[in-house]
Order: sequence, then C-alpha cells, then structure tokens
Amino acid sequence: MTDSELIDAACKNATKILEVDYDKIKDKLSLVRIYFSLSHLLGGDESLMKCWVKTYNENLGCCPIDDIEGDKTSDVLTYLEGNLFL
Repeated sequence: MTDSELIDAACKNATKILEVDYDKIKDKLSLVRIYFSLSHLLGGDESLMKCWVKTYNENLGCCPIDDIEGDKTSDVLTYLEGNLFL
C-alpha cells in the first residue's frame, strides 16, 4: 500500500466516524490529523468527537464541520494541535 493509499483509507475511516462528507474533503492528511488530535483530546470517545465537530466553537467562530468541509481545514487542525500540549 502506498502512502497516498494509506492516507486515503485513513481519511475514509475518519469521515465515517466523524460523519463528515468525504467528497468535500480537500486535504485528506489534515483530516486524519484532526481525527487523531480529537481522539487524543477526547479519550477516543467517538460520540464526543462527532459532537465536537458538529457543535459551534466560539474560538473558531463556527461549527468545525463547516471549516473541515470548506476551505479552512487548517484552522481546525491548528486549533486542535495547539491544545494537545496544554
């Protein structure tokens, strides 16, 4: 399996778990990193992860799913990775 195929498979898995539209994902690797960051921050609780993605986030100024399925995936990733080491 190539790196690209592995990233694609991980992205498909993450979109299923987070209930994100795979066809709207422009940066697959960033979505995988978002998934792993959320998993770490929320103890792997998939229901909490889905809830976080679909709930308005005051710091981001939107529901994260809007940025993930739009052009601002990097904003969500930066926010989550910034919280990993707090």
